[in-house]
Amino acid sequence: MLKILFLCLFALLSTKTAFADSIKINEFLANPQGEEKEWVEIYAPGKDNLNGYYLQDKNDHEKGNKKTFDNIEHCGNYFIWEFDGGDGWLNNSSEESIFLYDSADSLLDSYENWSAAAEGKTTGRIPNDSGDFKVNKEPSRCATNIADVPSPIPDPSPSPSPTPTSSTSTSSTKSSPSPK
Repeated sequence: MLKILFLCLFALLSTKTAFADSIKINEFLANPQGEEKEWVEIYAPGKDNLNGYYLQDKNDHEKGNKKTFDNIEHCGNYFIWEFDGGDGWLNNSSEESIFLYDSADSLLDSYENWSAAAEGKTTGRIPNDSGDFKVNKEPSRCATNIADVPSPIPDPSPSPSPTPTSSTSTSSTKSSPSPK
């Protein structure tokens, strides 16, 4: 009986750890265009909420400020947190870092010392959750990230081969007068 209880407890703790280990920063928009806001996408399969979790950037990390998830969008395996504080939160002109913490103040994930975010492009893990951070071709908010891969140069299409035309030629023979 004690073995069964121990195995059940171990399974429960392992499952909780597995979910916690899979919570990652998945994509972020640091340099939005126009009226769009900065946002961070958290990949958290199996989670219903992220109560107590928070983000920090390099500046917040040094000062102890927290960006809490009081107002966060949940869409499937993803959560989207938008910065709603004016001019922006993430630094676009010098080195920046982003950190994700759980409710026990444990660092879950980070992407550190990046710079020069492209306007209107996001940075995200390719593939989701486990890959390296790369620039995304298009923001993929609440969806699978798409790498900004250069388009292949298309092969020139072959020009159509000339097709023989059938023509009926009529030849007329003219006799020319023979010299005398």
